[in-house]
This record gives sequence, structure tokens and C-alpha cells, in this order.
Amino acid sequence: MEAFQSLSGESTAELKAKGSRFIAVACPAYSEDEIIEKIKTLRESHPKANHICNAWRLGADGLLYRAEDDGEPRGSAGLPIYNQIRSFNLTDVVVAVIRYFGGTKLGVPGLISAYKEAAKLALEKCDAIKVDRRTTLNIKTAIENAGLFFAAIRTTEVELVNQQYKTDFEAIVKGEAPAIHQLESALHALGVFTFT
Repeated sequence: MEAFQSLSGESTAELKAKGSRFIAVACPAYSEDEIIEKIKTLRESHPKANHICNAWRLGADGLLYRAEDDGEPRGSAGLPIYNQIRSFNLTDVVVAVIRYFGGTKLGVPGLISAYKEAAKLALEKCDAIKVDRRTTLNIKTAIENAGLFFAAIRTTEVELVNQQYKTDFEAIVKGEAPAIHQLESALHALGVFTFT
């Protein structure tokens, strides 16, 4: 597999079913620690939510994954969310669906449908991006931006192979494809780096 698909950024969508609100959040993620932190942040932002069910998938081959029902009947929430991630052919992604109970039970089929549809709506709102399975990345920027590069590289598991200060700052890094993708995404968001 020469490339895989991830998300370009975060998106949210909301669905209502028999009075219950389902708020889906989809975003790129690059490690289990990052996913744990994201779910923790959602729990802090939604302290009155009845459930925050989620699913995630990591790695260029998508073999590392998990689905969490968070108190809903087994298989009624996390798995439908995960199946949407798979149907969109995505990896390095987490989707969480926050449920506020509306007073009417949906039953297992209703829950499966609601969690599936909420996840689908959030994933449809966010662009998928093709990520090359590169293991090296050449980075170029103005010399005054070198500090931004070093701040970003400290947060990823990549190795600095070479750096040069000429008319511009140039660097070469290497690492696993997801780490390279994470660094490129972080630097791209700053708007002052070019890549080859």
C-alpha cells in the first residue's frame, strides 16, 4: 500500500432521534495517547452527556483500532462508528459520538442506526486526504521560522537527519509514515513551510 487516507481536519455533525441528541466529532489522530486526550477533552466539554461512544483506527495499514460503547448495549455504538471509519477507508482518525438521552429508549436497532448515521454525517463534512507512506520529508522555510520547526519536531517521533542554514532553513527528517504525516500536517497549518 503506497498511500492511505486520513482526515484534513476536525468536523462535527448533529442528529436527533426520538428526543436524544447525537453529536459526532471526527478528527485526525496519530497515537493512542492523542485519542485518549481527545476523549477526555470531550468528556470535560460535555459533563452532562449520558454516553460518549467512540471508535478509532491507526496506522497506514489500519490494523490498530478500537470501538467503545461507553455503557450502551454491546455492539450498538462503537462498532457502528468504527464501521463508518472503515467504509470511508480512513485511518489515523477518531470519531466520537456524544449522546444526550431524550427520554425515549431507541432499542438496539435504533441505537445502531443513530450512531452509524451521526458518524457518517461528521465524516461526510470533512475532506479525506491522501497520505503518502513516505519515510523521509524535506522541509524548507525562511531562517526566522526555524524555531517553529524545532518546536513541532519535538512533538513527533521523527529523526532529524540533516539541517542547513543557507538563504533559507532546510531540514530532512525521517520516521514512520504516520509520524511524517503528523509533522507535515502540523507544519502545513503554520503556512510558512514547503515540502518535497
